[in-house]
This record gives sequence, structure tokens and C-alpha cells, in this order.
Amino acid sequence: MISSDVSLQLIADKIKSGIMVVNSQGIVSWSNRLAIELLGAPVGKPTSGLPLISLLGKAKKNTALQVELTNAVRLGVPITTEWSRTGADGQVLWIEITGSRLSEDSRSDEYLFILEDVTRRKRQEKLLRETQRRFKVLADNSATLIWVANADMTVTFTNKTWCDYVGRPMEAEIGFGWIENLHPDEKVAIVENFKLVFKKQLPFQVEYRLRKPNGTFGWLLERANPIYDIDGKFAGFVGSCFEITDRKDSEFTLLNKGKVLDRIEQELSTAISSHLEELSVQAAQGGVVPSEVVLSSIAHLKSSNSNLLKNISDHDSTPADYGNPEFIYFDH
Repeated sequence: MISSDVSLQLIADKIKSGIMVVNSQGIVSWSNRLAIELLGAPVGKPTSGLPLISLLGKAKKNTALQVELTNAVRLGVPITTEWSRTGADGQVLWIEITGSRLSEDSRSDEYLFILEDVTRRKRQEKLLRETQRRFKVLADNSATLIWVANADMTVTFTNKTWCDYVGRPMEAEIGFGWIENLHPDEKVAIVENFKLVFKKQLPFQVEYRLRKPNGTFGWLLERANPIYDIDGKFAGFVGSCFEITDRKDSEFTLLNKGKVLDRIEQELSTAISSHLEELSVQAAQGGVVPSEVVLSSIAHLKSSNSNLLKNISDHDSTPADYGNPEFIYFDH
């Protein structure tokens, strides 16, 4: 029959975390197999009775860790730290070490360490940092304005092109700082629709105006797509914009000219009808309409036509003519 101590040791050796107990002098009193493996100590050799710091190796980089662990044990205070070592295969192994008193009883001098292999997490973090660095380099060298927002709507990144366009550093744009650049007539509509965008979580596009460093506003065409984390959970949006001010000015100019031409047609039609009616009355009364009367009517019509045509070039646009920005959604 297996003794209770042996059973407990066998159970402990099955646990996926390293466990080690030391006394107030930092002497190991007990550990499971994984703790020994993670520390890089020889497996199979007893560790009980050995100083904990002796299991960390003699490399200079371990000195700070040895002091940190020794102080935590001596003072009985909690600790969480990370440590790396090179494994037998030449790969770097990262270990998270968490420690606390084994018991709240002040008479107990035993200290418990939990060791976790966090190598995969550290590699993922390094890969993420490298991916973010590459994205920033690509984004900052793009001719388009690029932004990234979290699921809570807070903007976390604007590229150099965006910052140059508005004349403000990224620190001023992130969070909700970008809202300050919106045209006053569109700000409320943009913000309300932006909230809706994060509820729908669908790709979208919109045209709106953004303030430039000189105080004028440029038109942007913005397209954005939802982004997801490694678990497929919605993580926010990434958007890109390019300027379409010239196109919008041309569109509005054509629209204004069309409105003025419609007005010219209406007013000329009314004027011609009025003058023809007047000439008809005079002809009916006198039989013959004097040539000066006809010429006067023609001159009046030419003058009216000239004044109306002048309105095409003189007509000035106002912000109200643009209406609210329209958000267009697309399927995934």
C-alpha cells in the first residue's frame, strides 16, 4: 500500500504548475517534479535541504532575482515576478514565479512558490509587438489616413498621415480627441452614428469633413472594417480615409448650377409669358405693336437672363447644403 506522503507526492507531480515550499531562511523543504524541471535543476536528485537560490544557477542575471526572492521569503510578503533561462535545447524558457506565506498563522515560517511556464505567452507577446511595429511602419508610410479603435470606441492609433492632415500629434487624437477635428455641423451626427457602428459591427463607409491645420475643412471618404481577437471576439475597427475635397466641390458646383438653371427656366418662362400676353393685349387694342415696344420687351428679357446666369457663378455654398453624413453598411 502506498503511503499518504508518497500519494501526495505523486498527485503533486501530476499538477501542471511547479510547487515549492521553503522556510524563512530560503531552504527548500518540499517541491514537486515540475518545479525542479522549470528551475533547471537535475531531476531525480533531492532538493530538500538546498537553498532555493542555489537552484537558480550562478549566472549574473540571476543575482537580482535571488535578492528579490530572498527578501520576499524573509519578510513574508507576496511576490510575483518573471525569470528566464536557457533550456537544454538552447531555447529561452520564461517562468512566472508567484509567492506568498503558506499560512496566515504568524507562527508559520513556510513560504509557498508557484511556478508557471509562460514561454508561449511571452512568445505571443513578442510576436504581437513585432506585428504592431510592422503595422505602424506600413501605416505611417501609407498615403491614406488610417485609424484603429477598440471595441469600446476609443481610438488607439492614428497614423502619421492622419496626424499630418489635422496638424496634431497622435496623443491628441487617441481616445476621443479626434472628435475635436469634425465639422461643427456634422459632429453630433458622426458621433451618434459611430456609436451605432460599434453595435452593428459591420463594414461601413461614410463621407465627412475634417479640419486641417489652416482651419479649413477637407472632405474624406472613409471605409472601415471590424477586427477580431484570436478567439473571434469583436475587438474594434480599423479604418482608412482619403481626401475627396475636389470631387465634392465639383459635385456641389454642378448641383448648384442645376438648381440655378431650373430657376432660370422657371423665371424666363414666366417673363416670356408675361411679355407675350402684354404684346397680345397691345396688338388687340391698336392692331399693330410699335417696334420700340417689341425691342423693349426683348431687352428686358435679355437683361433678366443675364442677371440669372450671373447667379450660377456667384452662388455660394453653405454647410447646410451638404446635409448629414450618410453611413453605408456592407455585409461581411
